[in-house]
Amino acid sequence: MEGVYYITTPIGKFRVVKSSHAEVKKGSKRVYSTLKLECPKNYCIEYKWYDSEEIVELQWLDVEQGGCEMTDVEIRKEKTVTFMYIGMTLLRKYIPTLKKVWLLDNSKIKCTLPLQENQQSPIVQTMSLKHLYFLTKQSTWYEAKFGAYPLDDMQYNSYMKYKQNFRDPTKKPLFFDFGNDDLRNMFDPIYESTSSWAEFMKALEEQPCNRYIPWYIKAVSEIMERKVSLPDYWQIDIHESTPSIHIEIQGGRGGGYKRTTYRKQRQPSYTEYPTLSPSRLSEIRYTP
Repeated sequence: MEGVYYITTPIGKFRVVKSSHAEVKKGSKRVYSTLKLECPKNYCIEYKWYDSEEIVELQWLDVEQGGCEMTDVEIRKEKTVTFMYIGMTLLRKYIPTLKKVWLLDNSKIKCTLPLQENQQSPIVQTMSLKHLYFLTKQSTWYEAKFGAYPLDDMQYNSYMKYKQNFRDPTKKPLFFDFGNDDLRNMFDPIYESTSSWAEFMKALEEQPCNRYIPWYIKAVSEIMERKVSLPDYWQIDIHESTPSIHIEIQGGRGGGYKRTTYRKQRQPSYTEYPTLSPSRLSEIRYTP
């Protein structure tokens, strides 16, 4: 089905936009298609694929800013996973031989630092979800939720090798600098009493995100032995056991829902908050 239509799913109602495009590179024309799930004021996920190919690229996934569902149902946590699977379910209607979804994992979250004395408003920082999730869960978010794995074979082998360092006591340094005096006071006793990174991170699983800001990137680098970084490009295998979400198609151009006029649909964007320097982060006061 080409064009615009509406669907009802277990997590809400969405508008679907399926369109075809053409691009010319080096004098050669290629036709590709895109599939977006959205509501009229915002689109939150987009897939792209070329004709006659069995691989789809995830171009965009953003639910943090809201406005994804027709009746303003919030899409968060496990609903985000279902949201992805809704897209994959629709894709298999267009590409019955779909084998893989490729993606660039540059996922981010916003995290607010503690309000400081004489400060009018708190400071918001952008954190890498890929690094934070890996540190706290021993896998990336896409890996944990969809079984994603690095696209490059060499990166895959390195990644799987260094993941083992979480449970290897010899890979945990005797001392680690948390980059902030308050955090050192909180975490040093726990760090010194645990035998591995996995055990230490298990002891911190109830900590808010802002207590990781000064040191989480450094910790990941330490676990990876400062030799490789976390891979950027990942792939998700699509097979018979991939969840298929029940979808009711409502029809195109309105689908029985009340149309709302917006001046302009939000285009993909993400606010990058300036990252504080290590010296500034070292001065942030944390309370136990």
